[in-house]
Amino acid sequence: MSTSSLVRKVEKDALAPVGGGRKFSSFTRARDKEPAEPSWRSKQQGRSQVGEAKDKGKNKFDAVRGDGAGANLLGTMKGGRRLGGKLVRQRSTGDGKGKGGGGKRNESGRGSIGGAAILSLLEAGKQEGAGPRIVAAKSSPWRKLIVSTPVHGEWRAPAEYAAAGSSSSMWGAAGDDDDDDDGPPSTEGEGEMQEDELADVSDGELVYDDEMFVEESLVPRAEQRARSVFSSSNVSSSSAQSPCLRFESRFESGNLRKAYRVGDLEYRLYMRDDVCLSSQGSRVFNCTQWFYFRVLNGLSSKLYTLSLLNFIKPDSLYKDGMQPLLYSREEERRTGKGWHRVGESISYQANVRQFHKNGQVNNFFTLRFSLQLPYDDDECYLAMCYPYTYHDLQRHLLELQSDSLRSQRLRRCELCKTIAGNVLDLVMIGNDLQVKKPSLVITARVHPGESNASLIMHGLLDYLTGPSHHAHELRRAFSFFVVPMLNPDGVILGNYRCSLSGHDLNRQWIEPDAQLHPEISSVKRLCKELAMANRLVLFLDIHGHSCKKGFFLYCCEDSVSGLPWAMSRRSAFYSLGNTTYKIGKSKVNTGRAVVYNELGCIDSYTCEASFLGSEVGGAQSLHFNEASLRNVGAQIAESLSEYLLPGLIEPQTPGAWH
Repeated sequence: MSTSSLVRKVEKDALAPVGGGRKFSSFTRARDKEPAEPSWRSKQQGRSQVGEAKDKGKNKFDAVRGDGAGANLLGTMKGGRRLGGKLVRQRSTGDGKGKGGGGKRNESGRGSIGGAAILSLLEAGKQEGAGPRIVAAKSSPWRKLIVSTPVHGEWRAPAEYAAAGSSSSMWGAAGDDDDDDDGPPSTEGEGEMQEDELADVSDGELVYDDEMFVEESLVPRAEQRARSVFSSSNVSSSSAQSPCLRFESRFESGNLRKAYRVGDLEYRLYMRDDVCLSSQGSRVFNCTQWFYFRVLNGLSSKLYTLSLLNFIKPDSLYKDGMQPLLYSREEERRTGKGWHRVGESISYQANVRQFHKNGQVNNFFTLRFSLQLPYDDDECYLAMCYPYTYHDLQRHLLELQSDSLRSQRLRRCELCKTIAGNVLDLVMIGNDLQVKKPSLVITARVHPGESNASLIMHGLLDYLTGPSHHAHELRRAFSFFVVPMLNPDGVILGNYRCSLSGHDLNRQWIEPDAQLHPEISSVKRLCKELAMANRLVLFLDIHGHSCKKGFFLYCCEDSVSGLPWAMSRRSAFYSLGNTTYKIGKSKVNTGRAVVYNELGCIDSYTCEASFLGSEVGGAQSLHFNEASLRNVGAQIAESLSEYLLPGLIEPQTPGAWH
């Protein structure tokens, strides 16, 4: 198999038609010849000497052998290359031995990345009607998932339970914090709060629990954790005049662990924490921050007080005025108003409950706020950020494919299957995808709770496939390889940081395991093959940030200040003050750092977007809404055009909004 077979299969087989005049991927096993020299490479301008091993067998990603073949991934990077009048440089990687390039053997005997083991997963199939899937997975509670998006789509039937008596689960509880440089490292602690310790007698009466026992005969006692609807008949309301609120979170991306009634109009809530494995394999207690749940049985005349008691981050944008989001089905029906900010008397402070981490005792933090529901007996939803589910992504991609003009500019492929069997979508964008051109790899939503990253990606896809002159020139000069949702399983589960494996996928880039981290393994493989063909121009990973305002870049060195300045000229929301130009010690295993260190791509970035809004220029203290986040995606694309194709776009006045 050639070293560039994955890229060739993506570019070639994506053109195969599948019914109805539309075109989808038709992956098969790699069996192509060695790719031709990219036509844009110039010896006079200097180029990277990639994979110069004389023995071609050592210049492959051979995951099946797992014996270190392919460790010499890049060789010595030299010089640069000029694109559209701009010198695009690559960083020297020294002796070319690489860090994670070659097939470390895992317990199953397979290599940890790439090769035939990855290509065997790339199968054809169009995506209409594709929905989230949950399959049996070890070391996680026995749950069933209601695969539905209550606000954005039709209700769907619950997923079936696994076979009776199985010791595995349908739902993996996993997760952690939020972004590339905002969250803790994956090896962050040894202690964990037990679920029963989260509440005490002062929490009042239990009115919702997302995990209820099933009949003992079905599964071993240790696995009796299946989800079931909490019966409101179990809740006594004789001591209160107001009817009890009814909570639910067992839908796609939902997250609420327990709810307690402590007064007539006051409730204490606990988010479901994500269970993460450290690099040593021990279970650790991780961040709880994403919440998304339904509220029924409310009265519009009452002022309710809700407290979420198990945040673990001491800093939060709630201290700076961020409000929770509310969706009312009745309000949308009457006024067309969708998700909007609500809440008064908002506070975020430490509480008396504690947990142990890194040998230290730490306090939990409480978000407390009051709100009035807009209508009696309404169906309302509360969320930390605008929900954007796996179903939402599938609908958007199908809309792009159904558009007669946009469909000619993109191709959609299945890059791999997740642990749960969900499709990891790869969207290729360009005017002629059969021509080998300089390429950009753009990813988003590796951390499930960062739903604002999906809205930015939504706007970016719309712009890149759109009719503007700038978009046309970008498509003419470059090929875009876009992975819009890098962690579908985590998004479906309502996790905050981790995948179904229980790992933070953005801490697995050095040596991703093809079985536990197929998403990262496949994307890294794609980046490697583009780099080895001297085609990888830029890598961008889009995230959300829970502590800072605006949107900004994390760069790898100070020589790449051009793109941050271009973004500051395109958007009033961009924050040069929050932009950094280094790789922290705890970030060396993130996508940005690995693409820079191992693949020699200087233009490797993480884009962070605040959960709150911006403080730059005239947009000070403004909450981001769905439209402004999509517009950020368009501004990123325009900034890329200004940076990579100088002269195409007239530089704007800094902070201009359009």
